[in-house]
Amino acid sequence: MKPESALHPVPAGVFLRLIQQTAGFVGQEFFRHLVRSLAEALDAEYAFVTVRNADDPNRLKLVAGWHVTKAYSA
Repeated sequence: MKPESALHPVPAGVFLRLIQQTAGFVGQEFFRHLVRSLAEALDAEYAFVTVRNADDPNRLKLVAGWHVTKAYSA
C-alpha cells in the first residue's frame, strides 16, 4: 500500500505559502490562519486542526476549522 502522500501529492509551494501566510501570528490566531490558508492552498472546502482529548483518546477537540468563508475555533 502506498503512503497517503503518494496518493494525494501536495502541490509545489504549498508549505512555503503556509509559512508565509501564518508567520506573523501566534496562538489561536495562528491556527485560524493556518486552516484558512491550508484550505485555500489545497482547494478544499473544509480544513481542521484538532487535538486528541487527554481524558478520552478516541475523541478529538477542535482547535480551528474552516469552511469556505467561515472560521471556527474552540
